[in-house]
Amino acid sequence: MDYQEKPSVMVVDDEASNVFLLKNILTDYTVTCAFSAKEMFENIDAAAPKVIILDVMLPDQNGFDIAKKLSSDKRYSSIHIIFLTAKTESTDVVSGFKHGGYDYIKKPFDEIELLARVEAAMKRAFEREKLESEVFIDPLTELYNRRYLTDYIRSESSRALRSKENFAVAMLDIDHFKSINDNLGHPCGDHILREFARIIAGELREYDVAIRYGGEEFLVVFPGESKINAVSVLERIQDKVLSGSYIWEDTPVSFSFTAGIADFMEIDHTSMPFEDLINKADHRLYHGKHDGRNCIVINDD
Repeated sequence: MDYQEKPSVMVVDDEASNVFLLKNILTDYTVTCAFSAKEMFENIDAAAPKVIILDVMLPDQNGFDIAKKLSSDKRYSSIHIIFLTAKTESTDVVSGFKHGGYDYIKKPFDEIELLARVEAAMKRAFEREKLESEVFIDPLTELYNRRYLTDYIRSESSRALRSKENFAVAMLDIDHFKSINDNLGHPCGDHILREFARIIAGELREYDVAIRYGGEEFLVVFPGESKINAVSVLERIQDKVLSGSYIWEDTPVSFSFTAGIADFMEIDHTSMPFEDLINKADHRLYHGKHDGRNCIVINDD
């Protein structure tokens, strides 16, 4: 394998002997184990698997239902799922493929076949990741781009309406960015954009989403968080920006940003809540700019 780090595989099976055997076979991977659906969902964010080997029959949930949940959640939809199935269940695997399954292995499994199927799934996962990075990643900042946001809004709006789980959206805009470009040149402006993106990404959780919205404007989504909790992250970003030292061709450069933030509990739960939240956060950003910049606005005046 050519990967620089050991790729992550999660094994989800309630039979300890199977888990032990799989862990000993998959020595080329970082393996995380779970014995139930509940344990899997508790550990999936920290494990960040690219492939999940998922037993069809678990004590708390059917493996096909788990695959459906994973595939409908933008955070996990790119994970490649390999079902572990008994011969009597194999006819049901076709329905599992409709809900996000990639492959299946019958029990008892052959070690060589299992390794080949995991390797194929991992290769496909990396190919998909590479393709998505070319399509959905902003090359300057290495954050997601506006095209990714369109796809993300569609899937996450449906999930939010279904689960009624709170989440926050923040719009961030670099203050007086035009004067940086005018006085020090666009290469300096690009440098500041990269530095700002680096600081934003460094303060977020793994499942938070940062997007270069356009120009010097950025959007951050905080799944599962209220705006009050999320604003503490923005304050840390603000502290790092203001205390940082930015040099461009021996010239010190300083900058600040203004942000507006809103959360799901503030809006009527329409068919596209993300659009409403973006508009509300953008409205608060506008007021922050009008009131002097270098601030975080969480309420309407």
